[in-house]
Amino acid sequence: MVRSGDITPEEARHHPWRNRITRGLGMNPNVTVAINIYDWQPGDTLVLCSDGLTRHVNDDEIAALVMNYLPREAVAHLIE
Repeated sequence: MVRSGDITPEEARHHPWRNRITRGLGMNPNVTVAINIYDWQPGDTLVLCSDGLTRHVNDDEIAALVMNYLPREAVAHLIE
């Protein structure tokens, strides 16, 4: 909903459907696969996490930690 412009990132944090799974694998014989292509650049960092992190740590804090610490250290700070 954020990508389509229906709601803002801040509204998404409190939206009643914020944790609703809209697609799943294994439920039907045919699955629509979402494919995204990104233009990664040298030095880019990808953070894979669940809403268990993003519910408590905002995007700016996550970015600051991953830019200022080595991966293991950043993970430890994010968990903390």
